[in-house]
Amino acid sequence: MNYMKRAMTSIKRKPGKSAALLVLLFVLENLIAGAISIQTAVENTQTNLMASLPTVANIRMDLMGRENYVVDNGRMPVIQPITTDLVNQLTAFPEVESYDFFWDGYIYSRQVQLVSPTPPANGFPEGVSAERFLEWSLRSQGVDIEQLSIRGVAQEVMFDVQAGLISLSSGRAVNAQELANNSLVAVVSHEFAIQNNLQVGSTFSVENTVWDRTGVGWTTEERYDDEIIHFTEEYQLEVVGIFETARDFDFTDNRLAAMAFQTVNRIYVPNGLAESWIMANFEAAQEVDTWLADATEPPANMQAFFSLTTSQAVEAFVEFGDGLLPELYYIGTLTGVFGNINSSMESMGWIAQLVLYVAVGATIIIVTLIITLFLRDRQKEIGLYLALGEKKVKIITQLLGEILSVAVVAIGLALVSGSFLSQGLSRQMLENDLLTQQAEDPSFNHVTGISFDLEVFRPAMMSIEEMLAAYDTSMTPVAIFLFLGVGLGTVLISTVVPLVYIMRLNPQKIML
Repeated sequence: MNYMKRAMTSIKRKPGKSAALLVLLFVLENLIAGAISIQTAVENTQTNLMASLPTVANIRMDLMGRENYVVDNGRMPVIQPITTDLVNQLTAFPEVESYDFFWDGYIYSRQVQLVSPTPPANGFPEGVSAERFLEWSLRSQGVDIEQLSIRGVAQEVMFDVQAGLISLSSGRAVNAQELANNSLVAVVSHEFAIQNNLQVGSTFSVENTVWDRTGVGWTTEERYDDEIIHFTEEYQLEVVGIFETARDFDFTDNRLAAMAFQTVNRIYVPNGLAESWIMANFEAAQEVDTWLADATEPPANMQAFFSLTTSQAVEAFVEFGDGLLPELYYIGTLTGVFGNINSSMESMGWIAQLVLYVAVGATIIIVTLIITLFLRDRQKEIGLYLALGEKKVKIITQLLGEILSVAVVAIGLALVSGSFLSQGLSRQMLENDLLTQQAEDPSFNHVTGISFDLEVFRPAMMSIEEMLAAYDTSMTPVAIFLFLGVGLGTVLISTVVPLVYIMRLNPQKIML
């Protein structure tokens, strides 16, 4: 009889032992399938969440590190400036799609007023209003001046346009000649233009002013009194372009609401012009502010933003940048947006990995012992085959065929049931952990670890229901093949050890 036919006959003759092995393998393989299913769900969800984020990064100063230095040393640290050469080294990273390198700061104006962002189609949510936004303006606090946010433009194609933050609705961006000459031109928002009766070709005045606040009180009127002006220069800016905000802001999120307000009131000017204003302001401030006397860089930082091709590229760019940046700088990203769900999934992933290792080890040990006992009962049968001249390879193949036939059925069933059961269990574990975090952490619904400059690019915070909806429990082809490989691999290892032991026995001794 063919040795494979003998294998099938043996299974049919001893259905009890085959069924016992099937049940045992089914239980153990369910643990393996469940662990792999949870790990796959964690990886799928993290990948999907990361893919939903804008692939932007920027160079950030470690403000906490700077504060600690001041506390420890009583003075500001000497901070290396971010240079064009350094930015060029970072842009050598192959996955950098676009970048910009510009100054961010503030300028003042007595002519224009700040404006509230445009409300959504269904209006501002409860507790949010145009009046509430304008409470952040200086004019609302009793002084006849406004503080305007300025951002330098270093390239004709504006980074904020490329990144999808804004889009030009009329006019144009700053051109190459204006960039080279540091011309007094500006791009403003549609809302800002309407509020201040501006259009393309209009001009408005701004001033670069420093107040000597030595011994001055903390009220707004005292701090912005014309009597304590130490330095001021006035300029006339021509509006060459008007932009619309290209993304929707979640006004229920305070940080995003603040970014919406800042965006519609931002003035884009040539980068060299912004730099000259900021440096002039810094030098004048050093003359009256003892905290800035030893500083080498103005509080308004030079900004470098990068747009990467993929979310995976963002992670690699962080590692690449860490090796190039000077002390007290780091690469900022949006990865902290999903900190709550990521911490929960990392815990689940660690548990699943532990279960996988334990399940594989237990499967090898238990199945090895069971198969050894089964083969001991068949020693005379094996000895008879050997005595009749059957090759050991064929006997081993027969026994492997018997065991693997049962194992394939058990693994197939476990693939379905293990992944199904683990998905429900892991989703419940995730929900319980998120609810616990929410109950214990008052900042659960607030983003931490993201620089303010990147806030404008991030999506709104996810609710627990949205987090659970994003939990992707689908088994990928890679995960299925991994489970089949691990499942069959553990059975093969468990089978080989007792087979080697049995086959080393002398046929005559077996028959005695």
